[in-house]
Order: sequence, then structure tokens, then C-alpha cells
Amino acid sequence: MLNQILANGIVAGVVIAVLAVGFSILYSGSRFFVFTFGASFAWAAYAVFVLIQWCPTILAVCGGILVGAGVGGVLEWGIYRPIRQKGRSSLILMLASIGAYTVLQNAISLTFGDVTRSLRGSDTAAGHLILGARVTTTQLVTLAASVVVLAGTWLVLRGTPLGKNVRAISNDDVLARVVGINVDGTVLFSAMLGSGLAAVAGVLMSFDTNLIPTMGFQALLLGVVGAVVGGINSFGGAVLGGLLLGITQHLAVWRVPTQWQDAIVFAILVLFLILRPQGFLGKPLGRAAV
Repeated sequence: MLNQILANGIVAGVVIAVLAVGFSILYSGSRFFVFTFGASFAWAAYAVFVLIQWCPTILAVCGGILVGAGVGGVLEWGIYRPIRQKGRSSLILMLASIGAYTVLQNAISLTFGDVTRSLRGSDTAAGHLILGARVTTTQLVTLAASVVVLAGTWLVLRGTPLGKNVRAISNDDVLARVVGINVDGTVLFSAMLGSGLAAVAGVLMSFDTNLIPTMGFQALLLGVVGAVVGGINSFGGAVLGGLLLGITQHLAVWRVPTQWQDAIVFAILVLFLILRPQGFLGKPLGRAAV
């Protein structure tokens, strides 16, 4: 039983790690609490639901990820950048993101209704026995894809000029502008990259769970807590934070009902905010941000 719980927790944890890294990148560029991160997650999943009826699965998956990343890019270019250029505070930007998230979620409800949708087929194969745990093919694909995406993101951040610019503005956007970095373009890139990671997680989860219009809020919660627990400015910390959440949730469900999972996530967040607000590997923030 313990092996099965740990296996499920690791699979869930790597997906949450993708969410945590995505939110960390998005927040590092935008510098405010971006609610529409959850909208990218949900829109990607529903885009796959539509596209998979007309094209091969791999093309539908790629299309869904592009939709999620596009949502983040369009919102940054069309809403958040103009507000930021007018000198508005992070609070105003956060309120704008709440409004945009509400509109995008309601658009899903109006288009698809509030009924539960599913991408899972009728195949109920028992899965593969690995180290005493039963793991389905979908879980194995999810695990492998998440690891590849996380490794690819790390390489982008560490080995490309755009990735280095993202890291620069996350440390000091004013100094980055002084030395000639295109801050607006870099923020747009970080918005699309972070939203794209949310889309990847949304697509992966949609093949293992049901689709509902409000699914983005749960993803937002997991991404935020994973990023905060690991360190909002740390890639490795965000990965560790995601793994901690996934494993802890499944271990806790061993003893308590599943409806307490969200409470467990909040409890972990509160503990870290009190005892170690910078997270596992993060550095104390030099200024307050909403």
C-alpha cells in the first residue's frame, strides 16, 4: 500500500512541479499574483478536448499547449502591459487578472456547459507493476513528459539569452532595463513560458482526471503553494515544492478523507509562511509584492 501511495504521489508531484515552476517564472517576470495562470491550464485542457476529435492526439496536445501559452501572451500584451505602462500598482494588476480569469472561466462554461468532460478512453488496463506499485501507462507518460519538460525549461533558463534575461529581471527589473535588456519583451516571453507550463500540466492532468470549467483554480492553488514552499525565485526549489505537495497529499489521504486535500495544501503553505517564508531554496525578497 505504501509503495502505491508513494508512486501516485511522485506522479502527482512532478506535475505540480511543472505548475510551480511555471508560476514561479510567470511571477518573476510579472511581479504580481497572476490569477489567469489557472485559465491557461483550463483552456489548454479544453482545447485538447476539442482538437482530439479532429486530429491525431499528438497534434491535439501541441495545439492545447499553444492555446494555453497564447492565452498568457495575449493577456500580458493586451491587458497587463498597458496597465503597467500607466504606472498602476501590483494590486491593480492582480484585480485585472481576477477579472480576466473570471471571464475566461465563464467562457468555458458558456461553450461547454458545467457538465464534467473526459479525455480518458474506455480502456481500463491494469497497468504495470513497478517496485510493488501498479502504475498505468498514462501515469508513466505523465511522469516522463513532466521530467522532459522540466529539464527543457531548465536548459532554456540557463542556456539561452532569453532565459538569462528572465533571470535578470527576476532579480532586478530596473537594473535590467538600465543595462539594455528589453524588459517588456522578456516579460512577454516569461508570461508565455510560464503559461505554457501551466498548459502542459493541464494537458497531462486532463488525460488522468475529468475536465470541469473551474479546474484552473485548483491548478493555480497548487502552482502558487509549490512555488512559495520551494522558493518563488528558485527553479530547484519549485520542483522540490511540487514533489512535497504531491507526496504529502497522497500520504495524508491514506489516513484522512480526500476532501481534506485542499486543507492540507493550505496548512503546508501557512507553515512555510510562518517558519520559512522564502521557501526551501529561495532567497528573502528585497521588496514586498502583491
